Amino acid sequence: MLIEGMLGYLITANSVIDAELAAAVAFTESSLRCDVGENYAGAIGLLQVKPVAATAVGMDGADLHDCATNIRAGTLYLKKQIDRFGLYDGLRAFNCGPRGSLRSKTCGADYARKVLRVRDEIHAASEESFQKDF
Repeated sequence: MLIEGMLGYLITANSVIDAELAAAVAFTESSLRCDVGENYAGAIGLLQVKPVAATAVGMDGADLHDCATNIRAGTLYLKKQIDRFGLYDGLRAFNCGPRGSLRSKTCGADYARKVLRVRDEIHAASEESFQKDF
């Protein structure tokens, strides 16, 4: 699964974390769809960012329906969680919220494992594509 075209560019240009990790989160959250509307929990767009998460990273009032803005807000928020908790627990906190991940070690565990598996698949596909080109 290689992320190509405009979406790959948007992820690379607007992400503040590793693009493969950002793409894995986007795949897990929205199947790489920028047009995903608000879900039952109030999360919006490609990375399923809640307005409160955008506010937490200084993007209060940001248009989370805009794909580039959603990537920027989502990856800033994820980076904040990773810096605080480490990669695995940061992914759990991105999924459950920081308090939810602290209350329960199982909250977001399946999500974190899935994101890391998808990231590894993206990386392997990228390496394979690179090797074919050379």
